[in-house]
Amino acid sequence: MYNRSVVSRVPTRRLLLVAAALLSSTGLIAGCADVVDGGGTIDSDSDSGPSPTDSGTPDAGTDAGTDAGTDASTDASTDASTDASTESGEGTCEPESDAELCTSLAKKCGTVSATDQCGEARDLECGSCSGDETCGGGGEDNVCGVATDCVPSSNVPSGWSYLDNGIARIGVDLSFGGAIGHFSVNDYNVLNSSDSGRYLQQSFYGADIGGSWHDMPWAFNPVQGGSSENDPSEVTEFCNNGTHLYAKTIPLDWGGTGVTPTVMEEWITLDGDMAIIRFRFEYQGDWDNPEKHQEVPALFVQRELEHLNYYEGNAPWTGGELQDKLPYDLEMQGNEYINFTESWLAYVNADNWGIGLYKRDEDFATCYRYSTIGNNAATSYFAFIDAFALTPGVVHDYVLYAKIGDLTDIRAKFYELHQQGL
Repeated sequence: MYNRSVVSRVPTRRLLLVAAALLSSTGLIAGCADVVDGGGTIDSDSDSGPSPTDSGTPDAGTDAGTDAGTDASTDASTDASTDASTESGEGTCEPESDAELCTSLAKKCGTVSATDQCGEARDLECGSCSGDETCGGGGEDNVCGVATDCVPSSNVPSGWSYLDNGIARIGVDLSFGGAIGHFSVNDYNVLNSSDSGRYLQQSFYGADIGGSWHDMPWAFNPVQGGSSENDPSEVTEFCNNGTHLYAKTIPLDWGGTGVTPTVMEEWITLDGDMAIIRFRFEYQGDWDNPEKHQEVPALFVQRELEHLNYYEGNAPWTGGELQDKLPYDLEMQGNEYINFTESWLAYVNADNWGIGLYKRDEDFATCYRYSTIGNNAATSYFAFIDAFALTPGVVHDYVLYAKIGDLTDIRAKFYELHQQGL
């Protein structure tokens, strides 16, 4: 196991990029892409993105020199042109639907006042909540949640904090950004937390802002656990009342540029052998970033959980035959991308026991295996992938379900969630 006190070591989360770089440079891998489209020189098609100092402000094109004495013929001509343009549909603005605008605002329920893309003020109906959830019950306006007495405090302890319902146990590492590093049934922890880039955690990508990793340029990359030098991200607020756990983190940049202008939050509860996790990310920077593949989230598990199971057929949610994949070996082949048509993936062992993640509407992921079973640094990895740009004020808010157990039981539970519209 790596010693966190040795900051010169290379966290193995990113060894993909070193392997890919070396193989690409020798011609052994043609067109090798980086893990999530985020890593410097590895993706030959990547654009380093705009400099934080580039304003990119378009010319408003406003002409203030209109003559107030424009004659009637000009007025008539203008009116005619306007009428024709209106009739032909040119120059009109098509507003978003309520659902589209609610989604862009990350609002899930209740009435929200907002301005649409056409500049019109509107009162939106963003839906309702089900079950034990109420609108704003989790402490955030217009988001469904369960009311708890878990009141966040800025007095954050160090070390690990756990929830345990007698069936499953889940724990976050408060010394490393509150990243989830323990999830167990019968005392077997399925997660790997051997460095700050492992865990089950949030990770996002943006422009080249001068970061580097292992002597390579590295794009802006807020990571919940911390930086590539194993410096930890800071948890600024925390609570654990025995049934609900919350953490708020200011993540470091993996590339070593320091504290990022971002905020990560997580809310965790247990339901039997399943964890219900809400992740929220907010970008508070003042520069635009190019569209990138985002890890939503990244999952690192014990290496013996090496069989990646999923459904990729044309009849999803009907119980069809699963794919049982042994992902690429990171050191030999790099990572690979997969498409699937049921919105879950599961890593299991030779006995079909392990962990699955369900996230509604997901259909794309990246994955690999690193090192050999028995090596403490070895791991199996996948990340659900969404592609979007970090623009000022952007928020990414989602709910993830993580279940431990037999593959048949994992799939059955995720079918239930899908049928419930979750």
